[in-house]
Amino acid sequence: MASRESEALADLYRDWASRMAANPEMPLDDFRSLFEEWATVTAEPAGVAFEEVTVEGIPALWARPASANDTLLLICFHGGGYVTGSRSSHRKLF
Repeated sequence: MASRESEALADLYRDWASRMAANPEMPLDDFRSLFEEWATVTAEPAGVAFEEVTVEGIPALWARPASANDTLLLICFHGGGYVTGSRSSHRKLF
């Protein structure tokens, strides 16, 4: 039996497929907004503070686990080919 979380993700993907099939010429901004919904089916990680920042003119996001070593840094890039996803949609993953 699938978990509640797996079912929520499957429901989300079915909804996306239905919406894209209903509008095959969906504008790129609308298409991108679909993928921002990834964040709706994921839980907030405990003990992590998120901070929106700008680094040399580039928007970025710090994810700071309370128990992390402040002398170490991990840089993550979400992929998506500059089409789907964002630091907001994938922040809980990192």
